Amino acid sequence: METLDVYVDSLNEELSDTTNESYTLEISTSRNQVVAATVYGAMYALETFSQLLVAQQPNEYSVQPCSVVDYPTFNWRGFMV
Repeated sequence: METLDVYVDSLNEELSDTTNESYTLEISTSRNQVVAATVYGAMYALETFSQLLVAQQPNEYSVQPCSVVDYPTFNWRGFMV
């Protein structure tokens, strides 16, 4: 894998409790991309991507083909109620 394309629908969305933080992450032999509604979704997608990377050698990483669709169930993330 040499590139990861990132597509964001809205670049100037203010962060609020109604901000769309959803994203899809697609890693395959033909396509490596993130599609997110906002930059906040893209940020979460890149965090997920970083957790999927496996170090093979110094400065060499790989990731298994996968598809991730993520969105918050509630209007907040990382908030303990």
